[in-house]
Amino acid sequence: MQRKFKVFIFASILIFFLLILRIFSLQIIKGDYYFRLSDNNRIRVLRLHAPRGLIHDRNGELLVENEPSYTVSVLPFEFEPTQENILAVARLVDMPPESISAKVETRKVNDYTPIPIKRRVPLRLVHRLGEQSADFPGVVYEVEPMRLYPYNELACHIIGYTGEISAPELREMYKLGRRAGDIVGKQGIEKIYDSKLRGRDGASYLEVRANGEVIGPARDKQEIPPIAGAELFLTIDLWTQAMAESVFAWVEKGVLIAMDPTTGEILASVSKPNFDLNIFSAPVSSGTWEKLSDRKTHPMFNRVTQGNYPPASTIKLVTGAIALQERIINKHSFQEQPCTGSIWYGDREFFCWLRRGHGALDFLDAMATSCDVYF
Repeated sequence: MQRKFKVFIFASILIFFLLILRIFSLQIIKGDYYFRLSDNNRIRVLRLHAPRGLIHDRNGELLVENEPSYTVSVLPFEFEPTQENILAVARLVDMPPESISAKVETRKVNDYTPIPIKRRVPLRLVHRLGEQSADFPGVVYEVEPMRLYPYNELACHIIGYTGEISAPELREMYKLGRRAGDIVGKQGIEKIYDSKLRGRDGASYLEVRANGEVIGPARDKQEIPPIAGAELFLTIDLWTQAMAESVFAWVEKGVLIAMDPTTGEILASVSKPNFDLNIFSAPVSSGTWEKLSDRKTHPMFNRVTQGNYPPASTIKLVTGAIALQERIINKHSFQEQPCTGSIWYGDREFFCWLRRGHGALDFLDAMATSCDVYF
């Protein structure tokens, strides 16, 4: 009995010692690791989207602003892409299940970055998701600032628009920190100054139960506020731009530019046909996209910066300035022969835009009437 008792004592001490070693390993050596696992199960991290910087005209008038919008997303580490869950989300946001499956499969960045499923959802859907969060495990809503263009098509080609990042753009900008589902500038100022306008996202921490039900803000985690993007001030003058748009309203295709000749600053720039920038604040329908990509009118083609045109009568400003500077003529100089509608030069006959001719003109009158023969 004494020998058995010693064996029992030795076994008990050994088991106790092993338990102590295990506790030491779990709480001391791997304590941080298991604490993070525990936090990941208990705490849900949501990205707080930084508002894009505002865009003003030269006088500070607001050309582009933001408005809050709701986006339904899924959290990869909580959402199991089973057929049942996919169908539940599809019914919730009124989308085809195949589209949701494709987004979940292709837009995953990591286990903790939300995958946007549908943007600009109505408030009633947000209320339903908040009340029935246990029925949609891993499905959350985010408040996302979206662009608002108060003047619709005004200066649309200059300002540009934003949209969800495409696969080619993601490959190009991945090293800049862009991720699948991000909103980026697609055209104009929005694209050129995207890195300045986008700001820096923050984060909020929510405490959740094991079934995904949100309890409330995590008390031991401090929210990281987002930092808004930089504000931009353009050389465009809102009043001049609006006047140019109204004067050019009857034109089907064309360009109108108002420039300060002393500085080269663009005060107004119109390219026709144009389009409403607010179209891109929501998913674009196939019918709308067909109109925007019409091969005859090309509304999204910026004729100011992308079109190629002969200099035409604008070259008269150059030749006239050179002639005055070199004292070949003065402002009251007449040409040797009046404008009769055409002039022979070598073996070619060049015509004036006014076929009946302008008659005898001095430099000032020739500039005012843009006489081709004089120049």
